[in-house]
Amino acid sequence: MAEVGIQTLQTDAAAVVAMAAAGEPVTIIDGGQPIVRMVPYVSSFVEELIATGRARPARRRLSDLPFPEPIQPGESSLSEGLEEMRNRERSDRIGRIRLPDSLRTVCSRNRSQPREHA
Repeated sequence: MAEVGIQTLQTDAAAVVAMAAAGEPVTIIDGGQPIVRMVPYVSSFVEELIATGRARPARRRLSDLPFPEPIQPGESSLSEGLEEMRNRERSDRIGRIRLPDSLRTVCSRNRSQPREHA
């Protein structure tokens, strides 16, 4: 990353902008303190992530990937497996909550009675 003083920016702005446009982030310094960072313009969020090193470009196109195999009888789908995991986590969390005895009997009574729908 290049650092440029504010005076250099004032005298040679075109060269500083050209550095940033070429992909080099430029930090503008004033009085020894960074005040502005000039970075290349990107047209999409993904391009910005790639330009800043927080993501990498895809190695192949999505259309090159094989289709997922169909679910066989007796197998659960990914959505069903995820729902099962979430339900298990929720029931584990509820099991760890220490309820007062008065609430515990109300909760267990409500669980054993079927809900009425309007």
